[in-house]
Amino acid sequence: MIFGKILRARSSLSQEACKEGEMIHISILWKHRCPLLAARWLIAAGIFLILALPVSRCRAQVKFDGIDDDCYLDFTWTEPENAASTLAYYNIYLSVDGGEFSNYDTVSADTYAVPGDSGHTYKIKVAGINSYDEEGLHSPESDEILCLAPSSDTIPPKSTDQLTAEEWQGAVLLTWAPVTLDSLGLPESVSHYIIYRSEAPFFSPQSSDSIAAVATTTYLDEGSGIGSVDHNSYYLITAVDQAGNEGQISNRVAEYDYTIIPNASGYHMFSLILDNGQIVKAKDLGQTVPNCTAVKEWDSQTQSYASLAFKIGETWYGETELHLGYPYYLFVDTSQESTWTIVGGVGEDPVFTLVAPGGNGYNTITVPLSSTISLAKELGESIPHCTAVKSWDPQAQGYVSIAFKVGETWYGEEAIHPGQPYFANVTQGGIWPGGKIADFNPIAFRKRGRN
Repeated sequence: MIFGKILRARSSLSQEACKEGEMIHISILWKHRCPLLAARWLIAAGIFLILALPVSRCRAQVKFDGIDDDCYLDFTWTEPENAASTLAYYNIYLSVDGGEFSNYDTVSADTYAVPGDSGHTYKIKVAGINSYDEEGLHSPESDEILCLAPSSDTIPPKSTDQLTAEEWQGAVLLTWAPVTLDSLGLPESVSHYIIYRSEAPFFSPQSSDSIAAVATTTYLDEGSGIGSVDHNSYYLITAVDQAGNEGQISNRVAEYDYTIIPNASGYHMFSLILDNGQIVKAKDLGQTVPNCTAVKEWDSQTQSYASLAFKIGETWYGETELHLGYPYYLFVDTSQESTWTIVGGVGEDPVFTLVAPGGNGYNTITVPLSSTISLAKELGESIPHCTAVKSWDPQAQGYVSIAFKVGETWYGEEAIHPGQPYFANVTQGGIWPGGKIADFNPIAFRKRGRN
């Protein structure tokens, strides 16, 4: 056997004497760092060591609960209390790479170091021998332990789906759960996390998108651009292990800003484009928007507005549950320009069921964050049976035509922005975008994206 590059983990048996039939707890301590070989993984859910002698029987449980920094697998156990006069030595049985167990060595002490080579797996079991050369029962075999040198570690950390975001004193506070497993589900030692930010909702992270690398599980981005409707920020993170392997991307979170027009005491049209886990009912939405006193939605079946929530004094009323991604009308009383910022998780694209009562009808829609549509005429072309697209003008308190269809030709060069609400006229019912209706689950909506 080659002993050049080896891994060591240490186990220690509790000092309590093992009486016949009693259980002894053994803990194995392990670390990755080693001058000869760094342990990439130690796969060991547990090993039960039975020292079965003609005069006594001892059962012990082994588990990992700490860290060691040398280069062998060290096992230590306590001699059964009533076997001192009869116990002569122990047989060590070893299996390499899943092969048959063979008598690897004998030892008279109650500890033994098993060397390991990089890229190989090892299992052991132990049996006690009394002074009459009688061997006791073998212990159950241990779980496999895989030894990998640092240079051979190519398994990246697991991604996290628990990245959350919230506004904190004008900045975006990111928080996530620590990554403790690799992509195979084995124990992982993470070196740091990389935070990526972009103004593109579904960007593929590049080095130029990296804004920080931290060893903690929080990050405060003071350069997020909160309050600027022209610069919305989208985030994701990755974990990097000690060998430099970068994991897959996390879930996405973002901050999104809507303008509140000055001198327009009236309705503004906003979309619930992000999930912050707090806005579930209509009154929740009204409470988050400065100077808001009422919330409505457009009922495409009746082609009229429906009241969802209102404020009397300092109390909000309105228990209607909202749909993530859908547009709503909020009455805001303001004399100066401001913004409403929502911070939260980026969910799936909303899907809208379009209706045309009597062969003609307007429907409210939100352009999904994943959309690549850039012009109003392109939006109209993408909607089944659509003939016109409008946007809401809070100063005029009415709709402005931004695209229309004449014959088979669409006109409308106004820029379209993902996450913004629009008003589309259709002559037949249909579904947009995609090709299916998304089932709305209020319970899942409450849970999704909670901080």
